[in-house]
Amino acid sequence: MRKIIIALACCTVLLLIGYASYRGYRLYREKQWMRLARESAAKSDGRSEVLCLQQVLRVNPKNVEACRMMAGLIEARHESSALVWRRRVVELNPRSTEDRLALAKTALVLQDYAGATNVLAELDEAAKKSFSYHTLAGTAAMAVGQPEVAEAHFTEAARLGEVSFGHLRLATAMAAVPARV
Repeated sequence: MRKIIIALACCTVLLLIGYASYRGYRLYREKQWMRLARESAAKSDGRSEVLCLQQVLRVNPKNVEACRMMAGLIEARHESSALVWRRRVVELNPRSTEDRLALAKTALVLQDYAGATNVLAELDEAAKKSFSYHTLAGTAAMAVGQPEVAEAHFTEAARLGEVSFGHLRLATAMAAVPARV
């Protein structure tokens, strides 16, 4: 009986060591692929970056940083799947105001005005007092043909921070685009 207990204890220890080693290896691979993805991003090598990020997401589909980087890459190519990746980032990190604002910005760039408006409406009150919120909300209002609302948001944005020439150009360009709701 004593030999059986010792044998079971040894098997249990071996299984635990094996499992811990496997988990450690997966974490190591994930970190290595993320390091390579960052290096590729620094070199502006989009193809290698995408391949590395795919490996990271294969190891850990809930890696927020990898999803965020993938969204940025796809958004730079103006593909509509960038919205899917931005939504995924918000799902994984629901309390992040920055990620929600990035989702709204991507929706505006891809002319999903209803989606951008919904994301902006879901922000908490503290986030609605930020410069970024008011510039995005003003741009969304201009895009859907609400110049009075847009003016109020841009006025508040000007009060909160410095409105650059780029923001004004973006708002003017968005006003020229026909609303698609």
